[in-house]
Amino acid sequence: MREGRDLLRGYSWVTVCPGELVGRLGGIERLAGSGAFARVVPLPHGGAWLQATDGFAAYDEAAVRRVFDVLSPVLPPGIPKRDPFDRTVPRLVWQDAREHRD
Repeated sequence: MREGRDLLRGYSWVTVCPGELVGRLGGIERLAGSGAFARVVPLPHGGAWLQATDGFAAYDEAAVRRVFDVLSPVLPPGIPKRDPFDRTVPRLVWQDAREHRD
């Protein structure tokens, strides 16, 4: 929680991104023009609502990859860890975001 303004804790079909991180990602216009999101809605105080695809059913591996590619500069370093109590398979890129950054 303490790193919530420095790193994005994760991403999904819908991701709420705080203003500090929107700025580091190039702003609302850059996010909207990235091609990774069907909807980019500005929120008060500079944040953004990022919706990957129009519907959840369309949130496939390609869409997950597009979101990861755009958000990797503000994702925590390291390979994601599975929650041993969660029986669902999260739609994530199982790659170290630090290694993907430009």
